[in-house]
Amino acid sequence: MQMLRIRRQIARSYEYHYAHIAHAERSAYFAALHHTEFHSWVLVVDKRRLPARLRRYNQYDLLAEFTYGLARRIPAEVFRDAILIVDTEPAKRKLVQAVRTAVSRALSERRAGRGIRKARGRPAHQEDGLQLADMIAGAVVSDVVKGHPAYLQRVKGQVIVWHYAI
Repeated sequence: MQMLRIRRQIARSYEYHYAHIAHAERSAYFAALHHTEFHSWVLVVDKRRLPARLRRYNQYDLLAEFTYGLARRIPAEVFRDAILIVDTEPAKRKLVQAVRTAVSRALSERRAGRGIRKARGRPAHQEDGLQLADMIAGAVVSDVVKGHPAYLQRVKGQVIVWHYAI
Protein backbone atom coordinates (compact mmCIF):
# COMPACT_ATOMS: atom_id res chain seq x y z
CA MET A 1 0.00 0.00 0.00
CA GLN A 2 3.04 2.22 0.21
CA MET A 3 2.92 2.70 -3.58
CA LEU A 4 -0.74 3.72 -3.35
CA ARG A 5 0.13 6.28 -0.70
CA ILE A 6 2.93 7.69 -2.86
CA ARG A 7 0.82 7.75 -6.03
CA ARG A 8 -2.09 9.50 -4.29
CA GLN A 9 0.23 11.74 -2.23
CA ILE A 10 -1.07 10.39 1.07
CA ALA A 11 1.05 10.60 4.21
CA ARG A 12 2.57 7.39 5.58
CA SER A 13 0.69 8.02 8.81
CA TYR A 14 -2.68 7.97 7.02
CA GLU A 15 -4.81 5.06 8.26
CA TYR A 16 -7.03 3.24 5.82
CA HIS A 17 -10.21 2.61 7.78
CA TYR A 18 -13.23 1.59 5.71
CA ALA A 19 -15.83 3.51 7.69
CA HIS A 20 -13.83 6.73 7.79
CA ILE A 21 -12.52 7.30 4.29
CA ALA A 22 -14.04 8.89 1.24
CA HIS A 23 -15.47 6.81 -1.59
CA ALA A 24 -12.64 7.91 -3.92
CA GLU A 25 -9.98 6.63 -1.50
CA ARG A 26 -11.89 3.40 -0.92
CA SER A 27 -12.20 2.86 -4.64
CA ALA A 28 -8.48 3.54 -5.23
CA TYR A 29 -7.57 1.16 -2.41
CA PHE A 30 -9.59 -1.72 -3.84
CA ALA A 31 -8.32 -1.00 -7.35
CA ALA A 32 -4.77 -1.34 -5.99
CA LEU A 33 -5.69 -4.58 -4.19
CA HIS A 34 -6.79 -6.09 -7.47
CA HIS A 35 -3.10 -6.14 -8.45
CA THR A 36 -1.79 -7.25 -5.06
CA GLU A 37 -1.28 -10.86 -4.08
CA PHE A 38 -2.95 -11.65 -0.77
CA HIS A 39 -5.50 -14.02 0.71
CA SER A 40 -8.06 -13.22 3.36
CA TRP A 41 -10.48 -15.31 5.35
CA VAL A 42 -13.45 -13.66 7.01
CA LEU A 43 -15.92 -15.03 9.52
CA VAL A 44 -19.25 -13.22 9.57
CA VAL A 45 -21.05 -13.39 12.91
CA ASP A 46 -24.61 -12.19 13.36
CA LYS A 47 -24.40 -11.21 17.03
CA ARG A 48 -28.18 -10.95 17.26
CA ARG A 49 -28.45 -14.70 16.66
CA LEU A 50 -25.86 -15.85 19.18
CA PRO A 51 -27.05 -18.58 21.51
CA ALA A 52 -27.42 -17.66 25.19
CA ARG A 53 -24.29 -19.58 26.21
CA LEU A 54 -22.12 -17.39 23.96
CA ARG A 55 -23.78 -14.17 25.11
CA ARG A 56 -22.47 -14.93 28.59
CA TYR A 57 -18.84 -15.13 27.36
CA ASN A 58 -16.46 -12.31 28.16
CA GLN A 59 -14.88 -10.48 25.23
CA TYR A 60 -11.72 -12.59 25.26
CA ASP A 61 -13.52 -15.93 25.32
CA LEU A 62 -15.92 -14.81 22.60
CA LEU A 63 -13.08 -13.66 20.36
CA ALA A 64 -11.27 -16.94 21.04
CA GLU A 65 -14.38 -18.92 20.05
CA PHE A 66 -14.67 -17.12 16.72
CA THR A 67 -10.93 -17.19 16.08
CA TYR A 68 -10.85 -20.93 16.73
CA GLY A 69 -13.75 -21.49 14.32
CA LEU A 70 -12.03 -19.48 11.61
CA ALA A 71 -8.57 -20.99 12.19
CA ARG A 72 -10.01 -24.48 11.73
CA ARG A 73 -10.95 -23.53 8.16
CA ILE A 74 -7.85 -21.65 7.04
CA PRO A 75 -5.16 -23.80 5.37
CA ALA A 76 -2.63 -24.81 8.04
CA GLU A 77 0.36 -23.77 5.92
CA VAL A 78 -0.78 -20.14 6.19
CA PHE A 79 0.14 -20.24 9.88
CA ARG A 80 3.50 -21.97 9.51
CA ASP A 81 6.14 -19.73 11.11
CA ALA A 82 3.80 -16.76 10.78
CA ILE A 83 3.79 -13.68 12.94
CA LEU A 84 0.25 -13.08 14.13
CA ILE A 85 -0.58 -9.41 14.65
CA VAL A 86 -3.71 -8.49 16.57
CA ASP A 87 -5.28 -5.05 16.30
CA THR A 88 -4.73 -3.86 19.85
CA GLU A 89 -2.27 -1.98 21.99
CA PRO A 90 0.84 -4.02 22.88
CA ALA A 91 -0.09 -3.81 26.57
CA LYS A 92 -3.26 -5.87 26.02
CA ARG A 93 -1.47 -9.21 26.22
CA LYS A 94 -4.60 -11.07 27.32
CA LEU A 95 -6.32 -10.36 23.99
CA VAL A 96 -3.27 -11.40 21.96
CA GLN A 97 -2.89 -14.56 24.05
CA ALA A 98 -6.57 -15.47 23.56
CA VAL A 99 -6.17 -15.23 19.78
CA ARG A 100 -2.88 -17.13 19.76
CA THR A 101 -4.26 -19.91 21.98
CA ALA A 102 -7.33 -20.31 19.77
CA VAL A 103 -5.22 -20.61 16.61
CA SER A 104 -2.78 -23.01 18.27
CA ARG A 105 -5.67 -25.18 19.50
CA ALA A 106 -7.18 -25.35 16.01
CA LEU A 107 -3.84 -26.30 14.47
CA SER A 108 -3.10 -28.86 17.18
CA GLU A 109 -6.44 -30.58 16.62
CA ARG A 110 -5.63 -30.80 12.92
CA ARG A 111 -2.15 -32.14 13.69
CA ALA A 112 -0.85 -29.35 11.47
CA GLY A 113 2.68 -29.31 12.86
CA ARG A 114 4.56 -26.08 13.31
CA GLY A 115 2.30 -23.08 13.73
CA ILE A 116 2.69 -19.45 14.62
CA ARG A 117 6.19 -18.25 15.45
CA LYS A 118 4.98 -15.35 17.60
CA ALA A 119 1.98 -13.15 18.26
CA ARG A 120 1.85 -9.51 19.19
CA GLY A 121 -0.53 -6.61 19.51
CA ARG A 122 -0.14 -3.48 17.42
CA PRO A 123 -2.43 -0.55 16.70
CA ALA A 124 -3.85 -0.60 13.17
CA HIS A 125 -2.35 2.74 12.22
CA GLN A 126 1.10 1.12 12.48
CA GLU A 127 0.35 -1.95 10.32
CA ASP A 128 -0.74 -2.01 6.69
CA GLY A 129 -1.92 -5.61 7.16
CA LEU A 130 -4.34 -4.59 9.89
CA GLN A 131 -5.63 -1.77 7.71
CA LEU A 132 -6.13 -4.30 4.91
CA ALA A 133 -8.12 -6.46 7.33
CA ASP A 134 -10.30 -3.47 8.24
CA MET A 135 -10.91 -2.60 4.60
CA ILE A 136 -11.82 -6.20 3.75
CA ALA A 137 -14.13 -6.41 6.77
CA GLY A 138 -15.84 -3.19 5.68
CA ALA A 139 -16.31 -4.53 2.17
CA VAL A 140 -17.77 -7.76 3.53
CA VAL A 141 -20.23 -5.86 5.73
CA SER A 142 -21.17 -3.68 2.78
CA ASP A 143 -21.87 -6.81 0.74
CA VAL A 144 -23.49 -9.07 3.34
CA VAL A 145 -25.49 -6.53 5.33
CA LYS A 146 -26.17 -3.77 2.83
CA GLY A 147 -26.18 -5.73 -0.43
CA HIS A 148 -23.45 -3.60 -2.05
CA PRO A 149 -20.82 -6.07 -3.33
CA ALA A 150 -18.84 -3.62 -5.51
CA TYR A 151 -15.63 -3.53 -3.44
CA LEU A 152 -15.67 -7.20 -2.55
CA GLN A 153 -16.09 -8.15 -6.21
CA ARG A 154 -12.81 -6.38 -6.98
CA VAL A 155 -10.94 -8.89 -4.81
CA LYS A 156 -12.94 -11.95 -5.80
CA GLY A 157 -10.91 -15.11 -5.31
CA GLN A 158 -8.66 -13.45 -2.74
CA VAL A 159 -11.27 -13.22 0.02
CA ILE A 160 -13.14 -16.21 1.39
CA VAL A 161 -16.20 -15.45 3.52
CA TRP A 162 -17.80 -17.90 5.95
CA HIS A 163 -20.83 -17.38 8.12
CA TYR A 164 -20.66 -18.52 11.72
CA ALA A 165 -22.93 -21.54 12.11
CA ILE A 166 -24.70 -21.71 15.43
